[in-house]
Amino acid sequence: MFDRMTNRARRVLVVARYEVEQFGQAKIGTEHILLAMVIEAEGAAGKILRQFGVQEETVRQAIVDHVEPIEHPSPSMFTPNAELAFQLTLREVIKVQGGKGKRVSIDTEDLLLGIVLQSDCSAVRVLETLNVNLTKLLAVIEWSSSGVEKQVSELVQSGQVEEALGLLQTDIDSKEAVLERVRALRDQVAMVAAGVS
Repeated sequence: MFDRMTNRARRVLVVARYEVEQFGQAKIGTEHILLAMVIEAEGAAGKILRQFGVQEETVRQAIVDHVEPIEHPSPSMFTPNAELAFQLTLREVIKVQGGKGKRVSIDTEDLLLGIVLQSDCSAVRVLETLNVNLTKLLAVIEWSSSGVEKQVSELVQSGQVEEALGLLQTDIDSKEAVLERVRALRDQVAMVAAGVS
């Protein structure tokens, strides 16, 4: 999966590894990846999180105050929830970007989606502590990952404003369907996580 990541997504994992060491822990958890996304502020995930008022110091403090370090006896450098986030990320990216044989690319917002889809992981608890509306966050991540934002921008830049407005209206009409899909995905993830824990 890591070979499918953009350089920015890889940098997030490098920063997460550094943060794990700063916390004196051994495994990268979802909370460390979340913190790294905020630190790597130029990525789409960092920008999205800033829209929700998530800042580096508040995430760092929430980790200290609310997350108990858990050591898992596995050879992986990631916690089980972080590994589950990667699986969810890859599944969602393939749904959005890929068909059979098509190469997919994983960016920071895709990693954020894989984390937030979990109903019970350290990063989600941190976001809840910071009063982030997870349903709205998921909708923004889905919208960003869908490519609509880029398509609208390209249409506007090329002077095709009416087409851009039409695309936005179609996107607005589909928001309820996206929210329903997000709710269903969270339910599925909760069932999978119950089997993982």
